[in-house]
Amino acid sequence: MVAPFSYVLNYFLFGIAGVAVTYSMLIGVFPFRRPPALMWSYFAGKAVVDAYLWYALAHGGAGTWVESFQAIWACVLGIVSLLVIYATFGGSLVTVGICAVFCDIFASMCTSIGLVVANFVFVQPMDSGYIRPFGLWTIVACSVVAICALLARAPMLRLLRWLQHAAQRNLWAWGTAVAGMIAFTVGITLRLTRLVTIDNHMTLIHPLMFSVVVITLVLLLLRARDIARRERAVRECATLVATYNETVEEHLRAVESELSVLEGNGRVLGVLGSKEGDEAREIRRLEQTYQRLRAGTYCDRPALDVVLTASAQRLQAMGVTPDFSVAGVAEGAVVSVTMVLSLLNLASEAAERTGGMPGDIVELRVRGMGNQVVLRLSTPARWGKLWARRFLSFHDIDGTMVVREHTHGANTVVNVMSEGVAS
Repeated sequence: MVAPFSYVLNYFLFGIAGVAVTYSMLIGVFPFRRPPALMWSYFAGKAVVDAYLWYALAHGGAGTWVESFQAIWACVLGIVSLLVIYATFGGSLVTVGICAVFCDIFASMCTSIGLVVANFVFVQPMDSGYIRPFGLWTIVACSVVAICALLARAPMLRLLRWLQHAAQRNLWAWGTAVAGMIAFTVGITLRLTRLVTIDNHMTLIHPLMFSVVVITLVLLLLRARDIARRERAVRECATLVATYNETVEEHLRAVESELSVLEGNGRVLGVLGSKEGDEAREIRRLEQTYQRLRAGTYCDRPALDVVLTASAQRLQAMGVTPDFSVAGVAEGAVVSVTMVLSLLNLASEAAERTGGMPGDIVELRVRGMGNQVVLRLSTPARWGKLWARRFLSFHDIDGTMVVREHTHGANTVVNVMSEGVAS
């Protein structure tokens, strides 16, 4: 049985009203990963197909196979909808998923209120469903949905931001919760609808929901494996930097020793003055090597200078201007190169995640206070929080490091003080 256009239009508008509620909440929490046209075109097509399915089931013109198809359709699209939202909004699958599920529950509450209010206004049974022709009922119901969403927007955004931060701290637990809540939401949708009874098809739905949960857990395990590999790479990088620092310092000592010997040799200096001989060329080569190693791009600490130079090149490749400086650091003060690398990696990953724009500047100031070292990192505030305290915690071996992150004007500022400072 083919649904009339007026019935399809009514269901389409009411369904899009619910999607608009979810969309309006998510844009207040997450940046766009892709243009929203993908999300809107997907949900528009889904609403049209749902309208035809529900109309056929509601008017008894469908065979048993349509009921089975509708049950599978609702289960599968519960997962596909999550993936479409994840492809539209920036963030991890778990954080976007948990916020999307809560937004969907809130949107369902708004549409239910709109249904009840419209039925009351037009003196219709309160349990009458959405399958009806387009008319004033549709306009009143959609208007009530919009009003409910506007009234509850502020507390909902606070809830979603809290969920985002909580899920970011424990991805495994919240990832499992996302899969369970999707299965629960789909099951409630199928069981509570008064248009069709699907109790005979639950033997098909249960294995499908179990498969969905298993797939989600596999994705979480893969994510955890990637995080472990990244942590191992950071540790290896720290070891490599330490080895490089020792090698360069040894090279510097050897060059200084060679120069001190050659400076006392009158014959070689005479040849150098005449610009002839192998000795003269060797001295000039040693001097050039020495000056190149002693005078780095940002400072005279070779390992730190390598990290700053490499990070600057990485940021420049994304269109971001690096502004680094090192000053006032005592000769005996220790500057943790791995800590500097971790800070700059946080800035680079934030730039990659949000997309650097011309005019964006990343500032890093390395300053000395006696034997203590202060690091100050500044990034554009639109990149979001860097969560520096969590990512730098493994550097705080003796519990004497202080990390403070705050928003100052249009920038996010991270201050780090180490070496004998009580936290």
